[in-house]
Amino acid sequence: MCVTWFMVNENSGVIGYKLVLAFNRDEFFDRPALPAEFLESNGDVLCGVDMTPGKEGGTWLGISKMGKVACLLNIRDKHVNPELKGRGSLVTNFLTSDIDGYSYLKQLTGTDYNGFNLLTMDFRNYKPEICYYSNRSESEPVTLETGYYGVSNSLLFQPWPKANAGKEYLEQLLKDKPTISAEELTKHLISYAQGNDGLATKVNFFLNEEELSKALPKTAFVDSPIYGTRCTTVILIDNDGKVTYTEKTRIDPMDSENTNWSSKTTVFNIKSSLDSKY
Repeated sequence: MCVTWFMVNENSGVIGYKLVLAFNRDEFFDRPALPAEFLESNGDVLCGVDMTPGKEGGTWLGISKMGKVACLLNIRDKHVNPELKGRGSLVTNFLTSDIDGYSYLKQLTGTDYNGFNLLTMDFRNYKPEICYYSNRSESEPVTLETGYYGVSNSLLFQPWPKANAGKEYLEQLLKDKPTISAEELTKHLISYAQGNDGLATKVNFFLNEEELSKALPKTAFVDSPIYGTRCTTVILIDNDGKVTYTEKTRIDPMDSENTNWSSKTTVFNIKSSLDSKY
């Protein structure tokens, strides 16, 4: 039940950011993962890391110093095939490659994986490139226009209500405060994503389908004894190429009644094309 809301902007005269992205990762509490750090295998890539045996090294969201961003959201399927490849590698493989987003998505074999939405973004050029592909869609990968989007565990063009609600929240926030500071913008987005401002509501993941559908329109934060929102991440890229990456994550022992969190912000500048190895 992960969800992301983001804005990609190419008009620096209107909003102070090229990218504003918030992401909730919802997962079972006993699934091992590492908080966001630059990878030991590639010091240009910042992301959390899945440590599930057999799927180590994959991730759900990440950014490279070269200005490439990718995020993965599983499609909510009734039946999951454990024999298929781990989906998290779809993000890390893109971030550590020299291939553009559309070409990368085009060469994927969707049948190798359980259902997914995969978004790639590239800020290396003057005009940002955003691409999208789902192996549960009959469509080929598509290049998206800049603007506002919300995606969860259904197809991009058939969004769940919480995906739309978050997109509308983000759009209104930036309309009201187009030059808001990175610190304040991050604070607002994390508060919204974690249901702390009255605009979202905690919900038990194990509600039946009817109860779940009623809760979804205003739900960003998921909570239950064994499953819930594990971390909230905000990625900002301002018009000067400065990246502010903030992750608020649950820390062990994970207990939905007495939850403990840690927060970390990493700041760096996207490398110029002259410095890029791509």
